[in-house]
Amino acid sequence: HVQQILSYLLLQNKNFHLDFSMAQQHGHTPLHKAAQKLNRHVILWLHEQITDTQQRQKMGLPDKGNNRPSDIWESVGGDLEFAKWMKEHCNW
Repeated sequence: HVQQILSYLLLQNKNFHLDFSMAQQHGHTPLHKAAQKLNRHVILWLHEQITDTQQRQKMGLPDKGNNRPSDIWESVGGDLEFAKWMKEHCNW
């Protein structure tokens, strides 16, 4: 269901100019939040659907605590292989 909602939002991007790289006060983007909740399917969706290079890079910038999404993924018990993929393949 989450992927359907995200796909709907992406379609609405033409009307509302949604920015999936926008960070909140602590520097967290939707990618950071997905990592925090171990939502691999959302992380993969973001990787597949967000094709704008600048937006993809901004999504993975370190937060105010200097943590990348992959760092957060690891800190909450996510598997190391996926964290490695996030770091090496996506620079997240």
